[in-house]
Amino acid sequence: MKILCIDIGNTSTQFGVLEDGVVLFSERVNTHENAFCHAIENALALPFEAVAYASVVPLVNAQLELSLQKTGLLLFQLTHEQCVGLTINYPRPEEVGQDRLASCIGAQKYYGSPTLVIDLGTAITLDFVTDGNVYTPGAIAPGLSIMTDYFNEKTALLPRLFPQDLLYVPDSVTSTEDAMAIGCMIGFSGLIKALIEHALKSQPSGMKVVATGGSLKVIPKSWSIDIDYDPDLTLKGLEEAYLRFY
Repeated sequence: MKILCIDIGNTSTQFGVLEDGVVLFSERVNTHENAFCHAIENALALPFEAVAYASVVPLVNAQLELSLQKTGLLLFQLTHEQCVGLTINYPRPEEVGQDRLASCIGAQKYYGSPTLVIDLGTAITLDFVTDGNVYTPGAIAPGLSIMTDYFNEKTALLPRLFPQDLLYVPDSVTSTEDAMAIGCMIGFSGLIKALIEHALKSQPSGMKVVATGGSLKVIPKSWSIDIDYDPDLTLKGLEEAYLRFY
């Protein structure tokens, strides 16, 4: 079965068509620009038999559902009440982001447990899938886009950095942008390392770590050899959640 899976985040939205865990199509666009509407129209032209989505932007949900109504298909939105096979260990499960649940279901399916899942989105989130298939939330920290945008928004002279500005981090400073790129990327990588080290202190040794999220493409993979990188983990989790529920 081909399933259209959509992960709506605060900064970007990822669309994908999956079949048996294989990503047949994937596109990531800005959530709050015209590209989002175009991506929906492009997705509607693809062959799929079901729709599953997770969202942390409630205002966008109505727009998405209205556009997808023309398919005549049932729209599956993952919430804490539809997490078949994953027990949520949290007193207020309705507060847990749907994307976090999807990523953990994906990790549970494709990486096993125990696993630490780190999502590098607008916010950095850490979550655990422990033995017995139990979900336990971990830390939340500012993501890369918050760091770069805040520079520009809260200072009079510092320019705005874009993702493409961070793909190459120079060894020396020849411009303000160079200085900011070094500070952001070295600092961001250090933040991730510290969060992972802190999270693993309370967990059994040998726990797997898998990373996903929109900022994954600008993180140098060389800084850690012990992490699996899966840019489509959330989409894979949405597909698996749909199949478990139905």
